[in-house]
Amino acid sequence: MGVLKQLILLVTVANLADITVSTCLSTQYIEKGVMTSLKCVFPTNFECVVWYKIPGEGPFIKLDRGTKSGPGYESGDYDISSTGRLQINNVSLEDDRFFRVVVLYNKEWEDDVREDIRVHVYVKPLQTFPKIDICGDESYCLTKIDKQIEPACSVIQSRPTVRLQWLNIRGEERELESRTDIQQFDYTASSVAVTTVHIAEGNFLEVLLCRALVTAPVMEQSDAMVLLEGNTKEIPGREIDSQLVEIHDQVLLDIQLDDIYAVVWKKFSYLSFEYETIGHYAHGKSTTLRPDFLIKADGSLQIKNLSLQHEGEYICIYARPLEQDTRKYIVEVFKLRSFFYVYHVFVLSVLPSPPFTTIYGCTERDTCQMDIAETGSLTCTLKGIRPVVHVEWFYPGKGYPPIRFINPKTSIKRKGPLFDIRVTSYFEIVQDRFGGDVNVSCRALGLSEKYHQMSSSITLRLISGMFTHMYNNIQYCNVDRTFLNYAMKERLIVVCTEHT
Repeated sequence: MGVLKQLILLVTVANLADITVSTCLSTQYIEKGVMTSLKCVFPTNFECVVWYKIPGEGPFIKLDRGTKSGPGYESGDYDISSTGRLQINNVSLEDDRFFRVVVLYNKEWEDDVREDIRVHVYVKPLQTFPKIDICGDESYCLTKIDKQIEPACSVIQSRPTVRLQWLNIRGEERELESRTDIQQFDYTASSVAVTTVHIAEGNFLEVLLCRALVTAPVMEQSDAMVLLEGNTKEIPGREIDSQLVEIHDQVLLDIQLDDIYAVVWKKFSYLSFEYETIGHYAHGKSTTLRPDFLIKADGSLQIKNLSLQHEGEYICIYARPLEQDTRKYIVEVFKLRSFFYVYHVFVLSVLPSPPFTTIYGCTERDTCQMDIAETGSLTCTLKGIRPVVHVEWFYPGKGYPPIRFINPKTSIKRKGPLFDIRVTSYFEIVQDRFGGDVNVSCRALGLSEKYHQMSSSITLRLISGMFTHMYNNIQYCNVDRTFLNYAMKERLIVVCTEHT
């Protein structure tokens, strides 16, 4: 605060038309390797300004009635302005010292002014903010943890040494215990502080702040922050707020609570069949993963231009000083059409056509059979559905499955307001568990029970002596080249009879 007052005084005095008092900041910080001038102002009626190094012998630079002289000036290391300010042309560690300035107002050396200035030379670290290891090159991030974590915060090669402090933010700042390691170099030092944090039972979020404590202006940003998210895979969602909004409108999912210091917003995905993070907010900073979302200062989520892809279930996980909880929101989109009257056309959900999954290669829903080799792939589709649901292959039997599904690939094509979903999954037979034919199903999973009735089944029969060749092994198959090119284009599996 004292330095700030001196700066204000200096600026105020410098703006006066008639300066009557000499003044310099008693403590000044200058950066190594740059050209800089010491912050001083002098009355314009001086006759001579003389600069000394403390300790040192005699003046090293002076301005005497407009004439510059002295060993510092002659070497080119220093200069002096017409107003008497000392200019250092290339700051070095040798300039980390006391300087004395003497201002003379008449040649008899009467009424002179002497001031001593402590100059500190600083070196900026490799990064402009304290670096939290789990955040990479970002000063704010979100990371998930299971039980506890030991984040490390560092400032690398700075001068002077930076002291690091870990804080826990729960409405107010609380310092955490940490282990600090300082490594000294020639003229710089690196600091690392490690703390141990776990998310308490019943909580979802913790906000950690790493703060750099240093008097020199070495950091462009003194704080870095990480938002920790605990195990929220099974989110309870204690309240449900449904909103029906016209397409292209702007919608606000408002939490309507005060004192929120952290929020994570998620949207349910029918591809992964779990909640996926779309943005988060903590202690004044926010990040969204898509430009059509915005998290406001109170933690509310704003959808800027509503489209059909914004339909679905949203959940916010929020933290207040004495409470952590969740809320669910259902967003449904409708179109408004106007003729002579106004009609509300609700496009909320549409069953597929046919109203069940279709297995590629089958003409019947549940009586289809297919001869297979030990490895291969299965494809099923769901056409003309809304909203998007999760489609997958699975073994509906009990006990250890005799078939293993590998690397499923899902593609979704939009056709107006509806969607076509296609899933291809590779499989392999588990020999020691396979006892003949095996039934597998392709099913749809969604929030409504009606989706559970859309599954279709197929009976797979393992044929001994058959094997499957993919693209790099086709030389063993006696297949027409035209058909082979078609099979490769359509990503089909070529099944051949083994020759002895």
